[in-house]
Amino acid sequence: MTTPTAIQPGQQNVSDERADAILMAAAALGLFSHEKSVKTLAETPALESAPAQFERRQYLIRFAREEDLPALVTLEQRCWAAHLRTSPEEIRNRIRRYPAGQLVMEMNGAVCGVIYSQRIHALEDLGRTTSDAVWQFHATGAPILQLLAVNVLPDYQQINLGDQLLEFMLQRASVMKGVQSVAAVTLCKRYLQHRQCSVDEYIRWRTPHGKLRDPILRFHEVHGAAIQYAIPNYRPADTENDGYGVLVTYDLEQRRRDEVITAD
Repeated sequence: MTTPTAIQPGQQNVSDERADAILMAAAALGLFSHEKSVKTLAETPALESAPAQFERRQYLIRFAREEDLPALVTLEQRCWAAHLRTSPEEIRNRIRRYPAGQLVMEMNGAVCGVIYSQRIHALEDLGRTTSDAVWQFHATGAPILQLLAVNVLPDYQQINLGDQLLEFMLQRASVMKGVQSVAAVTLCKRYLQHRQCSVDEYIRWRTPHGKLRDPILRFHEVHGAAIQYAIPNYRPADTENDGYGVLVTYDLEQRRRDEVITAD
């Protein structure tokens, strides 16, 4: 393998684009980088010349295509309650609107997961919209990558594919052209069982081990997210969470994955 060369400031966008292209080309072959920083892929002369930087896994990740729509609709039906599902029309529009931001996970030749995203200019915009209308804030090249959903078929969730799909997207975001940070407006899984708390209290509630109580919030924090604040009326139909969404953000330069997993 050739000795890595220093990247000059003026080359950063070019080298990030190269790393993103290598990362996606490898993922489409079922190969994934195990480097701590995927930016080192920009220094690789060719994918074939650096096998030590990749490991083969039992799935592949590729860009979503419109012909995936039936599988994506099935994912929506299997992963979300009827009143919270994204329509087939909007799924198709996501692929058309921002094809580089929609990734599917495939195993044994079939789609088993998807992660959706868009680009936005400001976190403040998320406080004045709803999940059904947030697509209006998508802007090509905007600095914030907003994760819209991570869906994995229930039959595959026990092998942590959702965890791996999110981690891949966060790795990729660190080398996507123009992306400075990542955000998501998530929901809580168990707030309904703890209505004695306010939403603000619930999203800060931790176990004796210091882990967040709510499994979905903990899922994001394990990947290095900071829990910011609750957004009222983000999902009006989500009565279990009183319509609230929870803003989480990822600092791509400082992000550290927490490998210590504890039981609820």
